[in-house]
Amino acid sequence: MLDNFTRQWTGWAHKHGSITRNQAHGSPGNLIDIYAAVDIPECEGFGLSQFHVDGLRQDSLTKKNDSDLSMLKYASSGAHIAGKTYTSSETFTWLTEHFRTSLAQCKPDMDLMFVSGVNHMFFHGTTYSPKDAEWPGWLFYASINMSPTNSIWKDAPAFFQYITRCQTFLQMGQPDNDFLIYLPYMICGTNNRVGCCSFLFTIWKNWLLNSSMPFTVSTTADTMAITSRTTSSGRLSSKTDVS
Repeated sequence: MLDNFTRQWTGWAHKHGSITRNQAHGSPGNLIDIYAAVDIPECEGFGLSQFHVDGLRQDSLTKKNDSDLSMLKYASSGAHIAGKTYTSSETFTWLTEHFRTSLAQCKPDMDLMFVSGVNHMFFHGTTYSPKDAEWPGWLFYASINMSPTNSIWKDAPAFFQYITRCQTFLQMGQPDNDFLIYLPYMICGTNNRVGCCSFLFTIWKNWLLNSSMPFTVSTTADTMAITSRTTSSGRLSSKTDVS
């Protein structure tokens, strides 16, 4: 996957003056390597997180978020290792049903993306709809419909300003990771750990269970990248690219 597709795809894009953005968490391979091989690694949410915020409305048609913090950080881990500027996210996927999601429900999940290392978010979604389409226009099945046909659109600019301010500061900063974490996926899988989103993807699970690699790396390091890292004043540093 890494050598026969992702690296070749990124190289082809660069030759044509473009960059690549990829959600690697369903790939049959070492996720950190595949994330690090593109220009913008991207994670995604899988529903509405339960933060137990007092007073926050709970919708009866909510889909529980299946992606925990450790899974979301694979994208930012790949970006930090390879010296990438951006980590993006497919944000607000499947929070509730169409036209039922409030901005108050969006904000906590946006903050979850920020603390996961995301600094370049994308709405999921804003569906293209021709002007002559009957109201409410064309819809996408897993979307909160961040569009002018939604009642939240009137107050959305204030939320957009919050997102803009947060990710602007995050893009100006540099990652500061104090230690490396090896995540034992085989233990995670055999113990049926709750919230291990990676096992939602059968193709990745089958690759992992049939491989000889019992561990992968999360948060700040990857097996390949560790060999290219150096220390300076007692701190780890990395090359600008390991792809």
